[in-house]
Amino acid sequence: MTYIISSMLTLIVLTLTSLVLRLINLDDFPANISVDELKFIYPLRHLLNYNLFLARLPFVLIYTATIPATVILIKKLSPRAGLWTGILLSISLWHLGLSRRAVPFWFPWFNLELTKFLERFFDFLSPTYLFTDTLLSITLPLLLIALIAVKKFARLFWLSAKLIIAGTALASLQVYFGDLHALSLALFGWTILLGWGIAHSFRRFPWIMFIFIPIFTYQVINSVHNYFIHSQARAQSQWEVIYRPAAEYILTHQAEYQRIVVIPKYESPREYLDWYSQGKIDQSKLIIDQYKDEYLNPNTLYIGHINEDIKHQVLDTFKLPTGSTLLFAGSNKYN
Repeated sequence: MTYIISSMLTLIVLTLTSLVLRLINLDDFPANISVDELKFIYPLRHLLNYNLFLARLPFVLIYTATIPATVILIKKLSPRAGLWTGILLSISLWHLGLSRRAVPFWFPWFNLELTKFLERFFDFLSPTYLFTDTLLSITLPLLLIALIAVKKFARLFWLSAKLIIAGTALASLQVYFGDLHALSLALFGWTILLGWGIAHSFRRFPWIMFIFIPIFTYQVINSVHNYFIHSQARAQSQWEVIYRPAAEYILTHQAEYQRIVVIPKYESPREYLDWYSQGKIDQSKLIIDQYKDEYLNPNTLYIGHINEDIKHQVLDTFKLPTGSTLLFAGSNKYN
């Protein structure tokens, strides 16, 4: 009875900790709305009331729920491996990243491409790829120790191996854009395998935990800290963010012009501007088009790229939070 209560409390604490990590500053982290996110949430904009927190919240809840569910399933095969798998899932950068994006699981399958299947397959299995930014490197030595020391591979090992092979093969069928959604099945398999490796190493060599746990704790703190600092900095450097200040400027000045022209230098300008303005930009005035001489007049507000041959009087420029200037607002300089 005591064991059952202890296990339940551990699972509750693990789940709540995971949920808190995924809810922190959810509406503004990641700072950019990715293209895949926009494709999913924009048709739901009126239902969501242009609220990014509400758009991302279901995915936080779904991914958080996978943690206790995985722990419960794995504990039937190995209680200690189940606990360590849950701990790894709760703080894994790949799981944190996926849970904070409103991107459905089926979106990667829109980019099937078979010509480089084997190249991608072996790249995804590379320790350099897996343990640099995705999985905690400190867990790899214990997995190797477990593989060397094991006398007979348990069912849990073969389950994780099947998930890794199947998930990697599925991910390799697609064009890879750095998005981990396609690789999520394989990453679940890797996390289960690492949980098995830690539990098996501790069972064979109990003294290892006195070395491992302090290093593991330090790496977890450092890794999560870096995730919330450096990942946000990367998100703030993405081009999607530039539409936020552009939308604010258009919203302030749209009454002064008969039409507003925005060049399609970056993807989905109409949808991004509409989202960031919460539907307040007058769509009847908004034109998405390349520069034309007819747009060089005092009745047109022109939003162009900063590197083009600027013929307008520059009224304002729009920068990313990182300081890079991408767009400008202009009108007829001869007016």
